Amino acid sequence: MHGPEVRSRPHASNRKTRAELVRLDDYLHWVWPALPAPTTLAWSDSPVVALREGVPWIYRPVKWDPSCDSRGTVLPREVRARLKKLTIWAVPFHRLAIAQELDRDGPVREWLPSLEQGPRPCPDDRAAELMGEVPVHPFVARLVRVLDHAIAGATFTARIPASLARTAKAIVFGVIGPEPPRHGELCLWYPLADWRW
Repeated sequence: MHGPEVRSRPHASNRKTRAELVRLDDYLHWVWPALPAPTTLAWSDSPVVALREGVPWIYRPVKWDPSCDSRGTVLPREVRARLKKLTIWAVPFHRLAIAQELDRDGPVREWLPSLEQGPRPCPDDRAAELMGEVPVHPFVARLVRVLDHAIAGATFTARIPASLARTAKAIVFGVIGPEPPRHGELCLWYPLADWRW
C-alpha cells in the first residue's frame, strides 16, 4: 500500500523525534510483527495535498471526511471488515487518517506546479472541491462497468458517466507518535486498509 510521502530535509528539532520514531516502530513491530511498514509524515489537523511519484494525494484526519455522515465514513464492506479485525490487535494508535488519490485532470491540476516543491496545507472548503463528490459505492461502480462491458457490442449509445469509469485509490492509516500527535509533529503512519473507488 502506497500513499503520500513527504520527503524533506530533517530540521534539527526533528532529529530526536526521528530517533524516537525508529525506536517506537521497532517496539511496535516486536509486539505486532504483522504491522505493515509505516511512512513518516507530519500530523496535520487539517487536510494536506502532496505528490507521490507524480500522483496527487490528499490526506486528512478521519474526523475531516466530506463523505462522513451521522453513520460515519463511507468505506467498502471489505475495508470495514479488515479494520474490525485489526481492532483485535489493540494497537494503540493515537489517530486515524485517510489518504485519497486525486484526479490530475480535476481541480488539483492548478496546484500541481506548487506541489512539486512539497506538500501544501489545504483549507477545508478547497479540500472538498479537490476531492469532488462522494465516490459511488464500489459495488455499484463495478456493476455499472460490468454491465457497460456486457452491452458494449449492442446498439447502446449512452456511455457510463466518467465518475463511474474512474477509480481512485484510498488508504486508511493508523497514526502514532511518541506522544499523541500535535499539528506539525512527525508521526508513524501505518497503512491499515486500502481500496479503489
